[in-house]
Amino acid sequence: MTKSQNEPVTVAGHPVGGALLSTATKAFYIGADTTRFGRSVVTVHAAKSVVSAGEMTALAAGMRERGLTAAIRLRRHSDKRLARPRSIESFVKMFGHATSLHDATGAIDRGHALVAFSRAMRAELGDKLAGLYWNPRWRTAYIVLNHKHFIRDGMLREAELAAMEEVALRNLVASTSGLGEDFKPALRLSFELPSIALVPIDARSQAARALFSVLRSRSLMIPALGAMIGFGSVGAAAAAEDTSAPAVSAINGKIAIMGNYSDTDSVEDIYGGIAAGSLTIPGDHRFGVQFDGVLGTDHDSHVAGVGGHFFWRDPTKALVGLTGSYVVKNNDNASDQSASRLGAEGELYLDQFTVSARGGYQFGSNVDDGTYSGLDISWYATDNLKFSVGAANDPQFDTTGRAGVEFQPGLFGVAGLSFFADGAVGDDGFATASVGVRFYFGDKEKTLKDRHRYDDPEENLALNTFRSISGGSVKNNYTAPYET
Repeated sequence: MTKSQNEPVTVAGHPVGGALLSTATKAFYIGADTTRFGRSVVTVHAAKSVVSAGEMTALAAGMRERGLTAAIRLRRHSDKRLARPRSIESFVKMFGHATSLHDATGAIDRGHALVAFSRAMRAELGDKLAGLYWNPRWRTAYIVLNHKHFIRDGMLREAELAAMEEVALRNLVASTSGLGEDFKPALRLSFELPSIALVPIDARSQAARALFSVLRSRSLMIPALGAMIGFGSVGAAAAAEDTSAPAVSAINGKIAIMGNYSDTDSVEDIYGGIAAGSLTIPGDHRFGVQFDGVLGTDHDSHVAGVGGHFFWRDPTKALVGLTGSYVVKNNDNASDQSASRLGAEGELYLDQFTVSARGGYQFGSNVDDGTYSGLDISWYATDNLKFSVGAANDPQFDTTGRAGVEFQPGLFGVAGLSFFADGAVGDDGFATASVGVRFYFGDKEKTLKDRHRYDDPEENLALNTFRSISGGSVKNNYTAPYET
């Protein structure tokens, strides 16, 4: 296939450029061919969900009015047909034209370039190559090698592996060099299929994937149309479907283990240990749900609680959700407490900053009823180091200020491990602090910032509600434990 997005193209003696193609704004791809009899044919591709048959006919008429004398073929594709292919090679076969006249997002041309890369690799490496896969989010080609050719007597043949990397880089550059500066894919070599979302580049890799998938979740494999997300989407170009990142990338979870300290003027210092976890599940493309839980001790008290989020999110822009939680605190030396919260939450994503807000109503037993609210600003100094400051107001502690830090070092073998510390101060000498470790379960390759925006909503509602009744203040004729 001749890539000519940036070069003048002539079809049947007519220069094809922006003026002509402006009549085909709803087409996601236009290609040209020459028949065996020397006749030029232009094929226009569009999505059925976007363009009606009548609109396609009008589109062709507009192209003829602008002087195109070549024959025009119209192809309307159903969403089901576009989503059916399971390799990039089988996807771009539907658009195998000799000349590319119009590729709205570059998705088709880039797909052809990746297929050309796979063919060059197959020709040069033969059975040393087990499969070629594409990660759309990171724009990375994963080359899975046959370990039999690189490991002898338990020893890795590093020189041969380095040579394979040079071969892969050379072929990748040669295949994609004509696509412009905005498309510079990365390259990874491995001996097994990574545990991340991938799509096979060629049909042979699709067949090999069946063997790898025995140890891999089916959800880690995505259809070829999904791969278009990483380098422009046919659906986005044609407005056929929403191809932006989903509210939740995949089912994921986290668990935090922390030590807590609380102090007020009227209560002795309180120490405790808490485990807080969350499970986040994708719903519709723009919606998700998260379930939170907390369990632990607060001095001589025992705490348990649950919470839930139902939210809309665009991970590149914002989150809006409804929240609810319930926590019970069984006090050995005083009356038990319980608190429920119903409210809403919102997050705004501004590059390395996140602005978070929450609010609602709190009610329960042996706690003050009333409204609660909070506002935090988080700054990602790096994608794996977050600092935050904020303020909150609730019926128990009135106004408090808080700050925190979380760091994900990306340690080998425990990429989802992070360390955190946070604290708050308020009226009446109130102060609290927590320090602990958190384990994220899901995509091992994610940065801390991406985990917070593409996976789980950061807040654990059950933990927040527990903190609203911890510390032992005197409320509603309730005598707190450890009062001095």
